[in-house]
Amino acid sequence: MALIKCTECGHEVSDKAAACPNCGCPITHDEKIICEECGTEIPKGFSECPNCGCPVYNQDTAKDVIQETENKKSGNTFRWLFFTLLLCFICGGVFYLLDDFSFTDDKSSAIGNNMLEKTIKGKYAIILYNDNVGDFYNPKGGRICSFRLMGGRQEPLTMRLSQSIYIMGTSTDKLYLTHERMFTEHMDYVRYSSSYNPDKSLGVPVEKKEMEDGVCFLVELSSDLIEQRDIPVHHITVSDDIDYTLLYYNDEYGTLFDGKGERLCGVRKGVTLSGDLCVKLSKPMPIYGVTTSELLFKGDNLYTSSHDLIDDNYKREDEPSKSKAFLKRTDDKDATIYAFRKLSNQNGTEGASSSQQSNSSEWNISSVEELQEKIVGTIWTCRPIGKIWYRLVFSEYDMTLYYADPSQGEWSEKQSSKWRWNATQGYTSDTGEKCYSIQFKKEDSELSYGALLFFKDGEIQFNWLRGREGGKAECKDFNWE
Repeated sequence: MALIKCTECGHEVSDKAAACPNCGCPITHDEKIICEECGTEIPKGFSECPNCGCPVYNQDTAKDVIQETENKKSGNTFRWLFFTLLLCFICGGVFYLLDDFSFTDDKSSAIGNNMLEKTIKGKYAIILYNDNVGDFYNPKGGRICSFRLMGGRQEPLTMRLSQSIYIMGTSTDKLYLTHERMFTEHMDYVRYSSSYNPDKSLGVPVEKKEMEDGVCFLVELSSDLIEQRDIPVHHITVSDDIDYTLLYYNDEYGTLFDGKGERLCGVRKGVTLSGDLCVKLSKPMPIYGVTTSELLFKGDNLYTSSHDLIDDNYKREDEPSKSKAFLKRTDDKDATIYAFRKLSNQNGTEGASSSQQSNSSEWNISSVEELQEKIVGTIWTCRPIGKIWYRLVFSEYDMTLYYADPSQGEWSEKQSSKWRWNATQGYTSDTGEKCYSIQFKKEDSELSYGALLFFKDGEIQFNWLRGREGGKAECKDFNWE
């Protein structure tokens, strides 16, 4: 390394410097070069000190260094410019794709919180969910009709509409879909897909988009291809006070949502011998601790079983209701919105019973260990009206389960069975309420066939055959005499 004397102030400057750090005078590298090691003046043109061999930068080599630096900067500038342009191109493409969707800011859309369907501008959306039901929406998000899938998921998909609509020049209650085309007649699909002289003018093109819980078919339909109606867009309320919401349309189809506004399943009208309304679920759902395929309404009460509704019709005055929740009904143009809310005087897996059993305070369990200790040696009975009764006898190692038809007047020893039990802590699948339970399993299996559930309010429920049987349980034996 060598030093150069500045011609202006005489300050010694590194031969690599472009200007004097003392006075700011530019360094031209024509000045005398002094070797930093031995102080020898180095003649112009030398690349090293002739006395000690120390390398120096003279005017020529300095120009080379400066040129190399400028070349590197120019290369870096070009690379940054290239990546900047590439990033702009990618962002522009993403913006173009997203701009093809229109979102609603309302978090209470009837279409579902997790979708809000991203309704594509100018197109109709046919949404088929994984439970083989779906809805047909117009470009503004208004539901035209619902449908059920007939005959499985082989092409063409056959959709039975909840009502007839005028579409593509005909009035129909069926639509036929492939991954690329929609038809109103099955024969049109046959002629379109024929290997001999196919008619490719039939039907209309569709765009298929996969979704997390189903598939969406997007169709462009001009005003002359589908009847134009004023279809309302419904909204449901999302609140901590609401457990479930049912959006039930006048064509007797609808959608069940959870408390967060997420779609759970589709519904359609069922048959009830008692009550105001029965709806069938498109798939079994755990509702208030019971897995059910139907919901029944009577007055302001919700039931998950027709048996419970019938039992309530004939119950004694001192017996608690078997309804699961309180209903709030709102009429909204072409639909009715039912909000389900658990009340403190309603039965089920959440809330206090209006007539708690006398020993409820004794069974306010606070730990698994406490439950394990207290359950040994106890006898429990579950006696639902109009159903099979159950008697549970606990020992230290197992539980003996007895059955009884109450009309026979005795517990049947022939129908008794022994089950392995263990205490555990968990949460209900529908409301997330914390509870302690005794699970019943076979000796060679870890699959639970039932449970005795202990809730924080002292209520105890016997759940058998994975929720299909059972009811309120009491820590006492039953004397038939």
